[in-house]
Amino acid sequence: MDKQVKISRMETNHYPLIPGLYARGFGDQAWPQDWYDIPQFDPDGNWILFEGQEPVGFLISFLSNHVPYISVVTVIKEKQGKGYGRKMLLQAIGHWTQKGYEKIRIHVNKDRLPALSLYESMGFKRVGENDEDFELVLWMDKYTSYRA
Repeated sequence: MDKQVKISRMETNHYPLIPGLYARGFGDQAWPQDWYDIPQFDPDGNWILFEGQEPVGFLISFLSNHVPYISVVTVIKEKQGKGYGRKMLLQAIGHWTQKGYEKIRIHVNKDRLPALSLYESMGFKRVGENDEDFELVLWMDKYTSYRA
């Protein structure tokens, strides 16, 4: 039997889970414990994904220059490939669309080709790049089906 997958708005009791989930998703060192103290942080734009009772991923987004920006999407390595990242992205797209924003921005590191492929399959378009990453934008007028 498959475990139930649930996406919840991130609450303060979830914050201590994020550094470890980040490390398990990216195979990198954990974020600092005070990651939510950045000036742009907006608790309404963040979600955590559970498989059963186990936290397995998260998405952090916020407004940057009055445009929604998806900062991090990750799923722990052993749960990747199940469509969980897509589910969280759809949650964020729906959230920002309901608020009336016209576009959403995201950056992806050039060595994360599966993530780039996911974003492009969802309609994000490359609008810029530097030595390390691509900048992508999703124009919301093409996604009216996300509106509630």
